[in-house]
Amino acid sequence: YAFYVANAPGLVTTANDSAHPLEVGTLDFEDFENTFNHAAVGGRLGFYPIPELEIGYGFQVSDVGPPGSSVRALAHSADLSYVRESERLKGTVNLHAQWVWSDVDKTTFDADGSQGFGPLTFDNIRNASVLTSVEIPPVSATVSVVRASKYASAIGSRSCAGKSRIER
Repeated sequence: YAFYVANAPGLVTTANDSAHPLEVGTLDFEDFENTFNHAAVGGRLGFYPIPELEIGYGFQVSDVGPPGSSVRALAHSADLSYVRESERLKGTVNLHAQWVWSDVDKTTFDADGSQGFGPLTFDNIRNASVLTSVEIPPVSATVSVVRASKYASAIGSRSCAGKSRIER
């Protein structure tokens, strides 16, 4: 388990392109100054049903709106990690997967229409960003290197067409 307090993400309230305000209502997690002095509180809990498998759940809750608003965001993360030594593959097998979703309270953007796209009111729910990673070691890597060096030695004693003889 782990718990933390950190700077809250920022809520994007303006559009770069007023004809297509797709980024409005999203959360900005980039490194930034905490201009509204909001804090995020979060945590993660993981458990091992078997030694090779970890299943986890994480969350983060924070105020994200500008001063005078009460816009909150709740982010969730479900993940699993499977790590096992494989004698057959001569290495470690790693499988990681994570599903992330968030919910930002219903709010109105460009309430007075001055940005050219509002007023827009919606409840911003972002669902199912899936991240996966699979690592499997190469099969018999040391055997392949030995075979390649034996092959190189065998062709090293022969002359090559148009080239001088390769010395060992």
